[in-house]
Amino acid sequence: MEEFKRKPYDLLEYRANQFDRDFLDFNVAVHDLETSLQEFINKSFENITSTSSALRLLNQFRAIMHRETLKRDLDDKYPVIFRNYGADLEAVQKTYELQKHNPPKPRNAPPVAGDILWARQLLRRIEEPMRDFSKNELIMFAPGAKRIVKMYNRVALALVTYEQMWHTAWMKGVEKSKAGLRATLLVKHPVTGALLVNFDPDIVKLIKEAKFMLQLDVHVPNTAKLVLAQEERFKSYFNRLTHLITEHERVLHEIAPVTLDLLQPHLADVLLSLKPGFTDLTWTSTNIDLFLKLAWLKLEELETLVRKINDTLHNRVDFNLKNASRSVLINLPDDQSTSCEEFVDIQTRFTKTEGRALAVKSDEVRRACDEIVLLLLEKLPRDETGAVIAQIDPAHVNAFKGYYARMTYSAVFHATKRRYVWARLFQISRLPVCPHPRLTLCFTHPAQLRFVEKKGWRQLRRRFSFPGTAVFRSHGAALRAFRGVTAQPG
Repeated sequence: MEEFKRKPYDLLEYRANQFDRDFLDFNVAVHDLETSLQEFINKSFENITSTSSALRLLNQFRAIMHRETLKRDLDDKYPVIFRNYGADLEAVQKTYELQKHNPPKPRNAPPVAGDILWARQLLRRIEEPMRDFSKNELIMFAPGAKRIVKMYNRVALALVTYEQMWHTAWMKGVEKSKAGLRATLLVKHPVTGALLVNFDPDIVKLIKEAKFMLQLDVHVPNTAKLVLAQEERFKSYFNRLTHLITEHERVLHEIAPVTLDLLQPHLADVLLSLKPGFTDLTWTSTNIDLFLKLAWLKLEELETLVRKINDTLHNRVDFNLKNASRSVLINLPDDQSTSCEEFVDIQTRFTKTEGRALAVKSDEVRRACDEIVLLLLEKLPRDETGAVIAQIDPAHVNAFKGYYARMTYSAVFHATKRRYVWARLFQISRLPVCPHPRLTLCFTHPAQLRFVEKKGWRQLRRRFSFPGTAVFRSHGAALRAFRGVTAQPG
């Protein structure tokens, strides 16, 4: 039209024939444009693989195409799309038969809701195109349309029946799944005896199913809705109980084995606070918060008691025993020579001083053990009236004190044994050495022997106080003699 507006002649002048030529050129251009549009439409439909996409594209073209030629061309596309729709129906039917027993599910979808969602996706794939086809009477009464319609009814009925069957089965199983809420909060492992949180996995599955069912706009029974409404409550109790059991196991692992028998009344008190979770309380109980509060209180008391005992054992008992075992009960002069009488006098005075130190350490160990027993007696579990519920077995107390009495004796014995070793080494270091040109024995300190071997020689000859020559079989044997292990002369 812009071209005609720019023409210099009068369009209404009937005697001028230039308009006829321009109008003819205009019709030719329009025809070329229609031809181009038809080619574009045909190429667009060649790349369409889905019936729904083809119908959507066809409706878009119909909204902008007003020329009868193009409209007739678009109407001719309907039968072609309808025949392709028949192939889609066959593909959906095959997919249903192959996957109906184990259909693919979306990520995190529960089993029943996932199966229903899969069936609905297949139904949506064939239902939307049929809704558009049903509005066109020419297509519905065309040859071959009856077969496609029957196939659609058969596949759609199968998909709807499939969804109803799964939904009905799930509805029947809701009460059975809900029965897990009547289980106790805690149980013990039948083999290991470990404490476990007794939350039925079917409850989690029921909650997920109900949530997905509501999103799919499927009927959900009131019982399932009630369980779904308490989802956060159940999750909170499950996490708190799991944390409680984890902390209980951690505290048990912190108990020193030697004090385990002494702590039996306190451990039994903690288990007594957990007993309602094994017998009375279920997931629908209203006093779970009070149960958790009391259980945490008992567990914290046990943890505090165990930490105090471990601190006393580490800093007062084990520390003193370690220092006692490392005590040296001999004073070897390294920068002067002494007579036998002076040496005996030096050792007598030094041994008395170290003996008093050992006595102090031994007394500290004894008092620490007594304090641990007194602490355990003070923290014995009591009832509401203040009366002691359980007592510590005296045999366990005697066993505890006897254990550390033996450890004290072992530490003193080890210190005494080391004194003998240092004295023997001091005596050996003063004996004559059998010289050998390939082997050197040097003494850097009376309490330290260092063997320097040369050219691979593995034997060391040394003369002891008794007649004859003793042979250490190897360098390791000589070192074992230095460490207090008796070496066998060869």
